[in-house]
Amino acid sequence: MNISCTKKLLDELNIVPGERVEEDPLFSWHANLFDVGPRKAAILVNDKARYCVLLYNLEEPQLKRFGKIAADAIADVMLNEGIAANIVKDYLKSAGKATFTKTNNRSIVASMNQFAKRVESCREDLERRDMDQLEFSFIVNAGRYKIGEGYEVPKGIFYTGLADFANTEKLFLTKVFQLLITLELEGQKVWRRVYVPSRVTFEKLHFVIQIAMGWQGYHLHEFVFPDAGKPEVSIVNDDEIIFDRKPDFFDYPTLKDTQTKLTDYLFKYQDFEYVYDFGDYWDHQVRVEKVIRNCPINFPLCIGGKGNCPPEDVGGRGGYKEFLEAIGDPAHPDHEMLVEWGQMQDYRDFNINEVNEELIWALYHKVGYVERKPFRETGR
Repeated sequence: MNISCTKKLLDELNIVPGERVEEDPLFSWHANLFDVGPRKAAILVNDKARYCVLLYNLEEPQLKRFGKIAADAIADVMLNEGIAANIVKDYLKSAGKATFTKTNNRSIVASMNQFAKRVESCREDLERRDMDQLEFSFIVNAGRYKIGEGYEVPKGIFYTGLADFANTEKLFLTKVFQLLITLELEGQKVWRRVYVPSRVTFEKLHFVIQIAMGWQGYHLHEFVFPDAGKPEVSIVNDDEIIFDRKPDFFDYPTLKDTQTKLTDYLFKYQDFEYVYDFGDYWDHQVRVEKVIRNCPINFPLCIGGKGNCPPEDVGGRGGYKEFLEAIGDPAHPDHEMLVEWGQMQDYRDFNINEVNEELIWALYHKVGYVERKPFRETGR
């Protein structure tokens, strides 16, 4: 694996660069070292795809083993994408041991500088652990960047190159949870059955539920894991809630959804609760129906569902009942007004195809980091 390094990185590594040997750009990378406040970070950019790998908070012992650390980071990012472990292993074997040369491509150096700026913009989240280096790479590789004569998505080029290298269309083998999400309403049950990759955080599960059910994300939410009918663990997305829940008054921990992965709890608990909007209080029951290993997709998928999600701010279950009565009765004095209001709130019938078009992007939701929808991750 050839790694073309900037002068700053070569000086830090105390390495005399060798002569560059031409090879398949899928297996060669450029690398840059830079400071993010008091921390050192490195960016690896694939020569063929501009696929980015971040190494954050590097310390002296890691820099002394940079070749091994870089290869491990590339493998971790690929596995985090859901790429099959045997393909990752074969890729690293074909790439070979790391060799170091000088940078030789201004366009790739420009890409590295662009990604370094993105790291700086994410510094606060990286420091608070609301984002780690794997998620950073996962998100930025879904953007569209200037590559050659046009604008391309690094994931698309890298996935296609890997699939050609492995001679397969089955690039992904992902462990997923099959979840049943149910919202009990008067006289009806709204439910969705979804696949969710096991590697993701509860922040991403929140986005999946929002999209699958039809919510708009206006309000706070909470995951509650019960034990004998009492809360044992709570997972939220608001730092103030965590701060306010003093141990003296709450006998169970409250965790941050950006820092807690599904695998931390969904192997232990079969049932839990997702509460959305503490005012209207929409309490969804979530059941882990099964764990599917070696699933050939790496994005969330809705495989079934029934019933319409209430509109936002309708006033809870009572308000929703009145809303349905009014829109269902043309003679009702508020009929026209509430029909129009429902349209403004994007109230509509459940459509599994529309849901899945949105779910493809659910794992990329992170305000401020993705300006556009990335391409569909099918691998080919």
